[in-house]
Amino acid sequence: MNQDNVIESFKTVIDELESGIAENNERCAQFAQQGNYTEVAQLAESGQKLKHFQQKVDQLRQEWLVYLGKIDSPAPYSGLRVRFPNGKVINQSTSADTFALAIQEIGLEKVRLLKKKVCKVPLIASQKHEKYSQKQVGSYYIFTHDKTLKKKELLEEISKALQIEITVEIVE
Repeated sequence: MNQDNVIESFKTVIDELESGIAENNERCAQFAQQGNYTEVAQLAESGQKLKHFQQKVDQLRQEWLVYLGKIDSPAPYSGLRVRFPNGKVINQSTSADTFALAIQEIGLEKVRLLKKKVCKVPLIASQKHEKYSQKQVGSYYIFTHDKTLKKKELLEEISKALQIEITVEIVE
């Protein structure tokens, strides 16, 4: 058995699921604009199931990498909670999801113009990176392959640079 092929297979499945989720979100938005809320509700439920399944596959990938000794056992779960001046709070099930949504709320273009890089990779890129985890938002990819603390610090840097008063907390 080629262990690298198994790792690549996990990555392929996760990437396909992310693409499916992004397509589902776009369709949901289109139906919402048309006022077809029955379809929106069905797509939202489908999206939640896809996301849940994608998280399970990612957990299996993590377990496989631990089994191979390629990574240490993951640290206890920690997430992010981001509070905006308008009262909006973003607190998704993963720090990556919260991070991506917070950047969306701040404004993709505004953040992209800051030209931030993480691991020598643009924070917001127009192409998917072959090695690092990213969340697709429209035609952009947001770099999410980092520790929760680093995501928190990056959001604080962005808010300071753009003079936006947000509060970013690490939560368990």
